[in-house]
Amino acid sequence: KMSINADEVVKNGVVKPEDRDRITDSMQWKFDGSFIGKDNLALIDILVHNHWKRPICFTTTMSNKDLNGLEPYLYKEGFVYHLMPLKSTAANPREAKINSAAMYDNLVNKFKYGNFKHAKNLDEQSKNLFYPLITASYLELTQSLVNEGKNDLALKALHKYDQEMPDIYPYAGIAQSKYWLIDTAFRLHDKTTANKYSSSADDYLTDQLNYNYHLLQSSPGDVNIQNVQFEVSALSSIASLNKQYDQPEIAAKLQAQADDYMTKFKDVMNKQ
Repeated sequence: KMSINADEVVKNGVVKPEDRDRITDSMQWKFDGSFIGKDNLALIDILVHNHWKRPICFTTTMSNKDLNGLEPYLYKEGFVYHLMPLKSTAANPREAKINSAAMYDNLVNKFKYGNFKHAKNLDEQSKNLFYPLITASYLELTQSLVNEGKNDLALKALHKYDQEMPDIYPYAGIAQSKYWLIDTAFRLHDKTTANKYSSSADDYLTDQLNYNYHLLQSSPGDVNIQNVQFEVSALSSIASLNKQYDQPEIAAKLQAQADDYMTKFKDVMNKQ
């Protein structure tokens, strides 16, 4: 437990003056570890003696155990969690919370993406770590802004993502993120972007399913049935999205493909 001096918090810009009433009198948290190491002691020392003069942040790629139980006071502002002594109104205080204003500024205005979109070759870390991380961050931001009724900013954030990031599929699971990108675009009445990502998802998923169908005929033991099930499900889900948002031709095409693959793989899928 740590007492909070609201004057220090506001003076140092951790919390805006208009949010002063949201500042808690004390921060209370439970350390989840089975032992306390020097790194934990160092963090406690910072908490006690920093007096909110410098921001205290944790990267979003850190494991939960490295957050030291401080989740009730951590707010995502892009690729970091910012420690803020605010009263929590969430049903589960340890759920991730977003400071959408700061996150929007960091992702849309400040962060430099370099040549990520047009790079001829991306290293494994960029494809398998940073790309999914950036995609997930934009999804969280746009959905938070939509929930706050800030659709204009959500649309700008969606277009910023589309402008800066390549439309790639480093692994099958990224199709789930693309599903939510499509859903967000539809919710923001941006059918052009929704159709673009629907088309690329279709290309990727059918390519993977065609490959697995070839394996099914030539080397059945090498077929990854879990991937097949996921890819067929993803194709059908994107079809349903397009149907929901009045895109009947695209929906019919995608659903027909999903049904065709269900038929092609039904024997092996029924064995699961």
